[in-house]
Amino acid sequence: MKKTTFILCLLLICAGCGNKPDAGIPNLEVSSGQVPLEMIGRECGENGAFFVVSGFSMCMGTGIEKRYLPNGETIEFAFGDREPDKWTLTEHILKEGGEPKYTTETEGKDITLILKDGRGSFVIEPNLRTALSSNSKDYLPGNTLKGYRLLCSFGPDEFEYTFIIRGDALFRMVVEE
Repeated sequence: MKKTTFILCLLLICAGCGNKPDAGIPNLEVSSGQVPLEMIGRECGENGAFFVVSGFSMCMGTGIEKRYLPNGETIEFAFGDREPDKWTLTEHILKEGGEPKYTTETEGKDITLILKDGRGSFVIEPNLRTALSSNSKDYLPGNTLKGYRLLCSFGPDEFEYTFIIRGDALFRMVVEE
């Protein structure tokens, strides 16, 4: 009986720690060309920085396909009927589990995103941090995991949107066959 009670209490605690329902999250579509990119959006608590690592880890654990987008491709954003008052977009180089690849990377690389009429885009650029790897496989096309975090404020409410792509390192290694 004690074991059953403990399990029920544990389940209730875990259910209470989950994300808030998606109904309150402003709509955002992310795509490259005509192909949508899957992402996770959720409301931030009082400390938005808490979600940086867990947001990417959640993306890794969902089975979301990590599309390959080489440097130079464009990623587009389209908000629904609500455009944010403020926003910050950062790029993070990740390990397979979704955590930062380099311990020195806590803030990520700032990306300029200009929104007009609820739409915006940016071009994927090489990230200097990707040249730090001593693993030659990291320099093969598509072997760099890049996580993007868009933090948006809608009045007093703050939301985080995260998605991950497979991209290229600063230098690409070409394998001749």
